[in-house]
Amino acid sequence: MGGEPFSFDPRTELGRAIMMAESKAGGGKLALTRWRAGKSDEVMLNLRVLGSYGATAPFECDKSKLVLDQALLNSFPEGYRHLVYIQAKNGASITPNLATARGPELERLYELGRQWLDGK
Repeated sequence: MGGEPFSFDPRTELGRAIMMAESKAGGGKLALTRWRAGKSDEVMLNLRVLGSYGATAPFECDKSKLVLDQALLNSFPEGYRHLVYIQAKNGASITPNLATARGPELERLYELGRQWLDGK
């Protein structure tokens, strides 16, 4: 990348190079070296400029908002939405409206527990 061979894990280096290219400073340009038939040449890929991840990513982060499917993310309760977002994107079946640290689902769970303890 950028005229230099990988020096360690190519997955990590490529990921960092993509993040840099997507930043405003990178301008959407990702330079790669392509080897074919014993010859190498430089290839410039044009990527969408998304900015950089914020210190609180994925929370309150402009780049995360562009990368994540906001409609899917917002369909899950706040307390665990990022966890189940990843699980859903990987094909897991998600049970909606599980109890979280606050909210009506938790209150309903507590009420059912009280009823059970009271033998109802």
